[in-house]
Amino acid sequence: MTFDDGLERELDVARQKLRSGNLHGAVEALRRVLGRAPEHALAHTLLAAALLDQRRIHAGLHEAKLGVQLDVEAPLAHQILGRAYLAQRKFELSDEHLTR
Repeated sequence: MTFDDGLERELDVARQKLRSGNLHGAVEALRRVLGRAPEHALAHTLLAAALLDQRRIHAGLHEAKLGVQLDVEAPLAHQILGRAYLAQRKFELSDEHLTR
């Protein structure tokens, strides 16, 4: 198994945990991914989604911003950042990302 294979496998585990509602497990799996690949844009974006679902708005916003910074073209990253701004009632900023 290569580094990338293990990373993708861990990312798949995180996605499965997110889908099943195991937010704590998803956060832990995504932190492991980011420990090995700190500039993995999708991992930051998925971590932001999990944190927002846990009502950890500030941490979710931080991760969402990183996801967009690392992959400015990723629609999911903008969607999650828009959700984070919406949770903070920053409607104009939210709209900028949700209508992108």
